[in-house]
Amino acid sequence: MRRLICLALACLPLPALASDFTGLLTGMTLLLLALTLVLLLPLLLFRRHAWVRWLGRVVGVGVLLIGLGTVGLDTWRVVARTQAGDALSVGSGLLLYLLLWLGIAFTTYRLQRRPTAPGAGKH
Repeated sequence: MRRLICLALACLPLPALASDFTGLLTGMTLLLLALTLVLLLPLLLFRRHAWVRWLGRVVGVGVLLIGLGTVGLDTWRVVARTQAGDALSVGSGLLLYLLLWLGIAFTTYRLQRRPTAPGAGKH
Protein backbone atom coordinates (compact mmCIF):
# COMPACT_ATOMS: atom_id res chain seq x y z
CA MET A 1 0.00 0.00 0.00
CA ARG A 2 2.87 2.36 0.80
CA ARG A 3 4.39 1.78 -2.61
CA LEU A 4 1.11 2.62 -4.29
CA ILE A 5 0.82 5.87 -2.33
CA CYS A 6 4.42 6.78 -3.12
CA LEU A 7 3.85 6.05 -6.80
CA ALA A 8 0.70 8.22 -6.82
CA LEU A 9 2.55 11.08 -5.13
CA ALA A 10 5.44 10.78 -7.58
CA CYS A 11 3.03 11.23 -10.50
CA LEU A 12 1.61 14.47 -9.15
CA PRO A 13 3.08 17.67 -10.63
CA LEU A 14 5.25 19.73 -8.34
CA PRO A 15 3.57 23.05 -7.47
CA ALA A 16 6.97 24.67 -7.05
CA LEU A 17 7.71 24.19 -10.75
CA ALA A 18 4.48 25.79 -11.94
CA SER A 19 4.11 29.54 -12.06
CA ASP A 20 0.66 29.32 -13.68
CA PHE A 21 -1.74 26.46 -13.07
CA THR A 22 -3.76 26.95 -16.27
CA GLY A 23 -3.87 23.63 -18.07
CA LEU A 24 -2.99 21.53 -15.02
CA LEU A 25 -6.55 20.28 -14.63
CA THR A 26 -6.73 19.54 -18.35
CA GLY A 27 -3.57 17.47 -18.16
CA MET A 28 -4.80 15.52 -15.17
CA THR A 29 -8.15 14.90 -16.88
CA LEU A 30 -6.30 13.71 -19.98
CA LEU A 31 -4.66 11.03 -17.83
CA LEU A 32 -8.05 10.15 -16.31
CA LEU A 33 -9.57 9.78 -19.78
CA ALA A 34 -6.75 7.50 -20.91
CA LEU A 35 -6.96 5.31 -17.80
CA THR A 36 -10.74 5.09 -18.05
CA LEU A 37 -10.58 3.97 -21.66
CA VAL A 38 -8.00 1.32 -20.75
CA LEU A 39 -10.30 0.09 -17.97
CA LEU A 40 -13.52 0.15 -20.03
CA LEU A 41 -12.25 -1.66 -23.12
CA PRO A 42 -11.82 -5.07 -21.42
CA LEU A 43 -15.39 -4.82 -20.11
CA LEU A 44 -16.59 -5.21 -23.71
CA LEU A 45 -15.59 -8.87 -23.48
CA PHE A 46 -18.01 -9.47 -20.60
CA ARG A 47 -20.91 -7.23 -21.56
CA ARG A 48 -23.40 -10.09 -21.39
CA HIS A 49 -23.48 -9.60 -17.63
CA ALA A 50 -25.78 -6.88 -16.30
CA TRP A 51 -23.30 -5.74 -13.66
CA VAL A 52 -20.69 -5.08 -16.37
CA ARG A 53 -23.10 -2.91 -18.33
CA TRP A 54 -24.08 -1.06 -15.15
CA LEU A 55 -20.43 -0.50 -14.13
CA GLY A 56 -19.54 0.66 -17.63
CA ARG A 57 -22.46 3.08 -17.69
CA VAL A 58 -21.67 4.60 -14.29
CA VAL A 59 -17.93 4.95 -14.89
CA GLY A 60 -18.24 6.01 -18.52
CA VAL A 61 -20.92 8.66 -18.04
CA GLY A 62 -19.22 9.96 -14.90
CA VAL A 63 -15.88 10.43 -16.63
CA LEU A 64 -17.54 11.95 -19.69
CA LEU A 65 -19.19 14.55 -17.45
CA ILE A 66 -15.87 15.23 -15.72
CA GLY A 67 -14.31 15.74 -19.16
CA LEU A 68 -17.00 18.23 -20.16
CA GLY A 69 -16.62 20.08 -16.87
CA THR A 70 -12.86 20.32 -17.34
CA VAL A 71 -13.31 21.81 -20.80
CA GLY A 72 -15.61 24.44 -19.31
CA LEU A 73 -13.34 25.23 -16.36
CA ASP A 74 -9.78 24.96 -17.61
CA THR A 75 -9.27 23.96 -21.23
CA TRP A 76 -10.81 27.08 -22.74
CA ARG A 77 -8.25 29.16 -20.81
CA VAL A 78 -5.44 27.09 -22.32
CA VAL A 79 -6.80 27.75 -25.81
CA ALA A 80 -7.26 31.45 -25.10
CA ARG A 81 -3.62 31.82 -23.98
CA THR A 82 -2.12 29.85 -26.86
CA GLN A 83 0.62 31.70 -28.73
CA ALA A 84 1.48 31.05 -32.38
CA GLY A 85 4.53 28.98 -31.44
CA ASP A 86 2.50 26.72 -29.14
CA ALA A 87 -0.41 26.11 -31.50
CA LEU A 88 0.79 22.69 -32.70
CA SER A 89 1.41 21.25 -29.23
CA VAL A 90 -1.82 22.65 -27.78
CA GLY A 91 -3.79 21.55 -30.84
CA SER A 92 -2.41 18.02 -30.70
CA GLY A 93 -3.19 17.84 -26.98
CA LEU A 94 -6.75 18.97 -27.61
CA LEU A 95 -7.10 16.45 -30.44
CA LEU A 96 -5.91 13.69 -28.12
CA TYR A 97 -8.37 14.89 -25.45
CA LEU A 98 -11.23 14.83 -27.97
CA LEU A 99 -10.30 11.39 -29.33
CA LEU A 100 -10.10 9.90 -25.83
CA TRP A 101 -13.43 11.48 -24.88
CA LEU A 102 -15.08 10.13 -28.03
CA GLY A 103 -13.49 6.72 -27.42
CA ILE A 104 -15.02 6.57 -23.95
CA ALA A 105 -18.39 7.68 -25.32
CA PHE A 106 -18.32 4.97 -28.01
CA THR A 107 -17.16 2.28 -25.57
CA THR A 108 -19.91 3.24 -23.11
CA TYR A 109 -22.44 3.06 -25.94
CA ARG A 110 -21.14 -0.36 -27.04
CA LEU A 111 -21.33 -1.65 -23.46
CA GLN A 112 -25.04 -0.88 -23.35
CA ARG A 113 -25.83 -2.92 -26.45
CA ARG A 114 -26.43 -6.58 -25.73
CA PRO A 115 -24.32 -8.87 -27.88
CA THR A 116 -26.19 -11.11 -30.28
CA ALA A 117 -26.33 -14.79 -29.53
CA PRO A 118 -23.74 -16.91 -31.35
CA GLY A 119 -25.13 -18.06 -34.66
CA ALA A 120 -28.16 -15.73 -34.57
CA GLY A 121 -27.11 -13.90 -37.72
CA LYS A 122 -26.64 -17.09 -39.78
CA HIS A 123 -29.44 -18.44 -41.96
